[in-house]
Amino acid sequence: MAKNIQIPGFITKLYSILEDQVNNHIIQWSPAGDAFILVNQELLESKVLSRHFKHNHYSSFLRQLNMYDFQKIRNQNNQQVFWHSNFQKGKEYFLNLYFCRNELIMMKRNKAKKFSLARFQQYLMTEISSLKQQQGNNEMKFTQIVNQHEILLQQHKMLYSDVTCQRSVFDEKFDRLSSLVYHICQPKQEYDGEISGYLLKQDESEYGNSQI
Repeated sequence: MAKNIQIPGFITKLYSILEDQVNNHIIQWSPAGDAFILVNQELLESKVLSRHFKHNHYSSFLRQLNMYDFQKIRNQNNQQVFWHSNFQKGKEYFLNLYFCRNELIMMKRNKAKKFSLARFQQYLMTEISSLKQQQGNNEMKFTQIVNQHEILLQQHKMLYSDVTCQRSVFDEKFDRLSSLVYHICQPKQEYDGEISGYLLKQDESEYGNSQI
C-alpha cells in the first residue's frame, strides 16, 4: 500500500515554486538551502498562490505548512523562515523520506476520522431517538395536566354555582331578619298597637271557632 503513496501535491508544487528563480523576490531558498524565506506575503497571494493552487489565501498556505510539520522562525531581517529537515534545496529525493510516510499516516488518520464520524453519527441517532421518546413522554404528561385542568375547571364551576345559590339563600334570610329587626325597633306605641291588633285577631279567630 505504501508503494502507491505519492509525494503530496502541495509539497511538489512548493518545491517547484522555490526552484523557479522568477519567484526569488517573493519566496526563495535560504542561503544554506535548508529552509525557505517568505520575502513578500502580498505578492505571494496575488502572484504565486493563485497560479499554482486553487486559492490565493496566505492563511490556507500556512495551514498546509503546519499540517506537514514545517517550523516557522524569523531571521535577522524579521522575515518569515520555514524549515523542515527533509525539505532542502537540491535534495528533492529527501521528500520521499518523510512526506510519503506522512501521507500514509494522514490516510490512516482520515480513515480513523471516518470511523469516528460513523460512531458519532450513531451516537447522534441514539440521542435523537432518546429526545423523541422524552418529547413523547412530555407530551403525554402535558395532556394529563390539561385533562386534570379541565376536571378542576368543571369542579370550580360547580363550586361557584353552589356558592352563588347559598349566597342567594343567605341574602333572602338576611332580608327577613333585617325586616324583623326593623319592626322590633319601632316606637313602643306602634309596636304595642301592632301586638294588640295581632292578639285581637287571634281572639276573634278563636271565638269564631268556639261558636261553631
